[in-house]
Amino acid sequence: MLATGEENLGNEPEGGLGSNELGVWSFAESAWVHRHKVDVALGALVVVGESVIALYGHPRQISLATGELLAEWPDLKLPKRQSCLAPEDTPSPIVALHPDGRQLAIAQEVGIVVLDLAD
Repeated sequence: MLATGEENLGNEPEGGLGSNELGVWSFAESAWVHRHKVDVALGALVVVGESVIALYGHPRQISLATGELLAEWPDLKLPKRQSCLAPEDTPSPIVALHPDGRQLAIAQEVGIVVLDLAD
């Protein structure tokens, strides 16, 4: 599973993901299994079954198969960090996924919020 932000560096390989795309690559098939343009910033991602939780600004659950927004929690504020790997001054969101994949705990300034995730 890969995702890109708004920035286009101009050095993406042919057939690679463009700006604001979310994709699942098959190494066995050497091809994209799923590839979708998304209308939201993604930031750091947590894979949850056949979906991802995008952690930019507020949590959003997005289907990997369709690119559809399954759920979002706009009242739950998160840092606006583009990538978990980029050297930025913005802190990374701190999250923990329950082993059964049905709940996600997110650290907030005054405690921890537990989200019930879509199937």
